[in-house]
Amino acid sequence: MLRIQLTNCFARFPNTFEGVYVGSTEECLQALWSDWFPSILISFLTVLISVIAIVLSFYYPSSQNVSKSIRYEGLLLLSLALWSLAQIPVMYLFPIGSVLLSLEQLSLLFSPVFLVKVVSSLEHPIKFHGEYMGFYVFYTLYAIIAMAAHCLRLAELPVLSIWNILFLAIFLVYTGVFGILESSSEAVFSSSQKVLDSSLLFSAVLDISLLICTAVSYATLSHRRVLVLLSVLLLLCITVLTLWEMRVLLRLQDELAQSHMTLLLSQIKPHFLYNTLNSIRTLIRTDPVSADSLVYNFSRFLRNNMQSINADGLIPFTQELEHITSYVKIEETCFPKLKVVFDIRVRNFFVPPLTIQPLVENAIKHGALKRAVGGCVTISTWENKDSFCIEVCDDGVGFDLEQVLSSSSGHGLQNIIVRLWQLCGATLQIDTQVGHGCMALVKIPKKRGRNAV
Repeated sequence: MLRIQLTNCFARFPNTFEGVYVGSTEECLQALWSDWFPSILISFLTVLISVIAIVLSFYYPSSQNVSKSIRYEGLLLLSLALWSLAQIPVMYLFPIGSVLLSLEQLSLLFSPVFLVKVVSSLEHPIKFHGEYMGFYVFYTLYAIIAMAAHCLRLAELPVLSIWNILFLAIFLVYTGVFGILESSSEAVFSSSQKVLDSSLLFSAVLDISLLICTAVSYATLSHRRVLVLLSVLLLLCITVLTLWEMRVLLRLQDELAQSHMTLLLSQIKPHFLYNTLNSIRTLIRTDPVSADSLVYNFSRFLRNNMQSINADGLIPFTQELEHITSYVKIEETCFPKLKVVFDIRVRNFFVPPLTIQPLVENAIKHGALKRAVGGCVTISTWENKDSFCIEVCDDGVGFDLEQVLSSSSGHGLQNIIVRLWQLCGATLQIDTQVGHGCMALVKIPKKRGRNAV
């Protein structure tokens, strides 16, 4: 059998080597198989790992936003594996060759979209959330326009899809430079969440490295064995990282369950109970009507407390608002110098239980009531195009946010942040300064679970 190696200057990758096999059918097939078997094996292993990642990601609750990142990582690997298979000449001996050729371009075209989704958990703690969404919108629009241009015969899909390798690199550089630095400085996450974010970013880097390594191995013959070995090592590292991410997800589930227990214990406040009962005892003698109202609100507060603690998942905001209203009326009765203003413009959405009420409680206890003359707390809700917003403001004494978060007293605030993010992808922004009050803003995305529109 005769084998001729030619350089094809018109290939998508200039100066790539193309093989021409001359001989009997059996000899050509045997030569093709021996040359491309390692690449076929790597591609099929990549497909297997991607399918396992996708299937396992559905094992975790839908409230676990980070599990979706692993699902998209599986889709990214699957798209890269399809592209890799489409580069192997022997695959076109099978009837699926024409289908594989179409999947090759589509997989490369949508790879940047999957990549943005892989590291979507990094978009929460950083300031430049808009830039992440900009990447996602741009890559999606580019894929749609590229397919439309191909259908209208305005441009060739292979030429349009090859630009996505550059898009992948640009996004990885942006995420590496800004995402990790900002997440480490701005986020208030558990160590497990930070480990998972770093692991997802590293996995994305390895995925793109596997793509580049595979592409180079198809374009050269002199170092193909070394490149195939490197691809195997990269695939092994990706497998280990994926399993590690699954383990961290289980740990996050345990932390969420622990936060629920912490929430249960945090609602047992002896001082609040004693103050309320003493106020009831005093008002029974001096103002029976106010005492009756206080008993009514106190019973509603306890009932709503137990309902919220036992709630599974999200609850209607109206239920949380009823809980807040009962608490506010109790505090206003006990502390006449306190004033609370409600500006509720929207209420048809869902929130994690006992995430807004503790913010109101902090604004009253550690803000407004710390002033000798009393203070005012304003509770507002509104909606914009992408999210529902809840704002709790007070004109109290303020506090040092970094100092509070680093102390034991900041565990309750960290608990709220974790529960908001893991249960509905919401963010909590706190703006405070000593002597100038505090503003807590919760943003709940609309396109998440029960808040979808």
